[in-house]
Amino acid sequence: MTPDDLQALRAYPHFPQGASDLIELVGLAAAARLITAFSGQVIPVPVAYGGTTQGRRNWERIVHLIGEQAAGLLSVNYGGEKLYVPSCKIVMAQHKKERICATFDHLINERAYSTNDAAFEVGLLFNCTGRYVEHIVNGR
Repeated sequence: MTPDDLQALRAYPHFPQGASDLIELVGLAAAARLITAFSGQVIPVPVAYGGTTQGRRNWERIVHLIGEQAAGLLSVNYGGEKLYVPSCKIVMAQHKKERICATFDHLINERAYSTNDAAFEVGLLFNCTGRYVEHIVNGR
């Protein structure tokens, strides 16, 4: 997930508070990388570099992913705790459905595709079946 994707998801009413908290703490780019890497996981946040072998491994993993400054902010606020990283699946699914509908409408209205051809093309673009596209478009 890119920072732009995460920013777009923030507009949805079901956007997880935990994701908003991460964005506020470490910034959009670091939060997007954390959510992409650890979606739905509970991660141990090390107090800081040092301590146990596992703590050093966790620190290095987080620093490699989001940088030392953002990792330091996580450590100051959640060090020694387990942090749930939200998955954002609900808002991602809603966003995908809206993009499917918009793309389908564009192909029908702007490019003069038939409904069958548009469903096929949109299915290819979004890695789903044409039937799923029809189900989404007909259910709005």
